[in-house]
Amino acid sequence: MVSFFIAVVFPSLAAGFTKVIEVTQPSFLVVKRQEAAHFACEYRNAGNAEELVITLLKHLGNESLKICASSLTAGYEPFVTKDGIRCQVHAGHNGVNVTLWGLQPTDAGLYICRMERIFPPPYIRVMGRGTQLHVVDTDPCPDQHLYLWIITGVASGLLVYSILITICIMRKAIRKSSYFTPGVYEKIVPM
Repeated sequence: MVSFFIAVVFPSLAAGFTKVIEVTQPSFLVVKRQEAAHFACEYRNAGNAEELVITLLKHLGNESLKICASSLTAGYEPFVTKDGIRCQVHAGHNGVNVTLWGLQPTDAGLYICRMERIFPPPYIRVMGRGTQLHVVDTDPCPDQHLYLWIITGVASGLLVYSILITICIMRKAIRKSSYFTPGVYEKIVPM
């Protein structure tokens, strides 16, 4: 009976006492250079937090660069500019959507959501596992009629070649036939 209590009841009681904020985010995101990148940072077990701070960090080797930060109190949604990257934070019921515009292919990397519970105490700081961002540089679309022009050029070239070959063959045939044309024959009667 004691082993049943230790195995079943005690872990569930301990889990109730140690609820911490958990941050989850997608692991992979691909966007085009002209598009906006939407980082969905979901959190659980925030409890009665009156002030939460969300920060989007870019992981650079051993250090992290702060890209965007916002306090999630009373619907405050800042619009921040950092190194040409525009940022906007939208707070939801159990998550935050951080939107970035103006990304270049060099901005690809690992982006991490950090949540901080500021008030009421105790101060809690939790980080997500990160989202690997790839920014694709789009090439302009090739001319759709390019292939039509190529086919037309090749067909025209083959037509001209065919006409020239035909003219050459006809010329040779005409020359050859002019050598073998019979002239005026006289019938010679033996005397």
